[in-house]
Amino acid sequence: EMREIPGTEGASDPAFSPDGRWIAFVTPGEIVKVSVDGRTRVALAPVVDPRGLAWLDDQTIVASRQVALGLSLVQAGGGPVQELTSVDTEQKERTHRWPAAVPGGRAVLFTVGTEASPDDYNEARIDAVVVATGERKTVLEGASMVRATVDGRLLFVRQGVLYSVGF
Repeated sequence: EMREIPGTEGASDPAFSPDGRWIAFVTPGEIVKVSVDGRTRVALAPVVDPRGLAWLDDQTIVASRQVALGLSLVQAGGGPVQELTSVDTEQKERTHRWPAAVPGGRAVLFTVGTEASPDDYNEARIDAVVVATGERKTVLEGASMVRATVDGRLLFVRQGVLYSVGF
């Protein structure tokens, strides 16, 4: 049965907690989590022009909290926000956005936008970052909006077409 969850008006970029009891989302000014019954709402971190979030297995939320910054680690139980990635301006990077957890939560995939194409992500790059070490590696070129499936595939968009490839 479909029902509205109170306290989610104006929400975007929803992500379920691993146990399915919470939904994290972005409002115009903050990252919030709300219990699926709508009874409990918790503000977690401020945002300015955010670009997506993903919930890892260890109760950490990875978020693009500001368009021109890297990805942040936000503790779902509250606490300080930590930097996970930083935009490499020497490599002409402009933004890290649309994070997606790899099953198991040890790594995060994300779209890297460049200065050369500020409003076009058809030629973007997909990188993976290991959460524990910060090690980054390019996974795909000319793609955006990646998601990892539990059966080991990547779904991504290239030139407006949805693709699937083994990972």
